[in-house]
Amino acid sequence: MKHLYDEVLRRFPEVASYVFEGDEELPYLVVGCIADWLLSVELDPATVQRVVDFDRWCTDQPSGETAADDIMTIEVVALREKLFKHDKLLPIVPKLMTHEELLRNRDYLTSWVGADRYQAALALTRSR
Repeated sequence: MKHLYDEVLRRFPEVASYVFEGDEELPYLVVGCIADWLLSVELDPATVQRVVDFDRWCTDQPSGETAADDIMTIEVVALREKLFKHDKLLPIVPKLMTHEELLRNRDYLTSWVGADRYQAALALTRSR
């Protein structure tokens, strides 16, 4: 997963201070560091767009054979789920998922992020 590690650091060089030698073999940890970094900065439009662009890049990657090498799965679990958990980051969710996508994934999301956080994100997509 060195490819994913390199892409994260290319798009988010600020995340380099959150990762350590050997972390290139821990893709869930590395992608999760994006959310940790986002919590420490102002969420200006350019920063949010970088997250959106990374999300789109992840979506465009070929499927892996398992959850350990499937970039989209890694991004959903390590980044998107974290966005739901923090009030500061929740407004990014509607930029990554449409109202319809949230509805389609209701069962999954409520089990992993909680019904209250799911409803909060869903409300943000209604107001768009």
